[in-house]
Amino acid sequence: MKKNISDLIILLKNLKHEGVTIAIAAHEEISLHYNADQPLYRLCKRYSRWNSKIEKLLDYKEIEKQEINTDPIYQDRSFLLTSGGFYGDIQSEKSKNLLEKIRTGANKKSDFLETIKVRLERIDKNTGDENSVGKELSVNVKEIVCVIPKSQEIKNFKIVINKDYLGYITVRGNKNCWNLLMKLANKERILSDSKYKSSYDYFNYNGDNRIYIHYGYELTNILRIEKPFILPNIKLSAIGEIAFKKRSKKQKDLEE
Repeated sequence: MKKNISDLIILLKNLKHEGVTIAIAAHEEISLHYNADQPLYRLCKRYSRWNSKIEKLLDYKEIEKQEINTDPIYQDRSFLLTSGGFYGDIQSEKSKNLLEKIRTGANKKSDFLETIKVRLERIDKNTGDENSVGKELSVNVKEIVCVIPKSQEIKNFKIVINKDYLGYITVRGNKNCWNLLMKLANKERILSDSKYKSSYDYFNYNGDNRIYIHYGYELTNILRIEKPFILPNIKLSAIGEIAFKKRSKKQKDLEE
């Protein structure tokens, strides 16, 4: 696969930030509060997803050219496949050993990502890469576009982050958090209410939010409270399927 060098640098930054966050969460005293429901299992799952994103990154030709030893990425694959759901007591010896493996792996892989990033930054500086495809390059979420389904019977819908129309994700519109996002994208006035607190926290503070997991962006204050309303704190809009297809095609043509 091929990708713009500037885009890869942003992706590396985002992945490294996520790795540092995971390493911090792998400290036992933090993991105890990571999530009341199966904290270790959830942390393992997050680490595994992060590792998969790094493996996918290695397929890009610009990364392969760097000829960097990739062993740190694959050496803990066996424990990723077998651990996480079996250790109910997070303070047991097995759990402590697993947390140590995650912490060590996250730190090593973050160093690996930094090494590649520095090399690509040097190449980018020397060659003046000007092939940006128009996506908003940032470590934060700056813009979300919700794609309105063709039929009201379709509950799921696509969301696009920072103008990356080819990298959209599909979310469940019947879940309160995504339903709220679509309403705000459609300029509905939503009164601030305690029933929206979990959705508010999900977008602003939850690293397991699919936006942060899929794209690797840093936690962003996507929503804000301006009494008596809950409002978007970033650019938020809605478009139809036809407009989405046109923008996706335009981006694809620019990348090819």
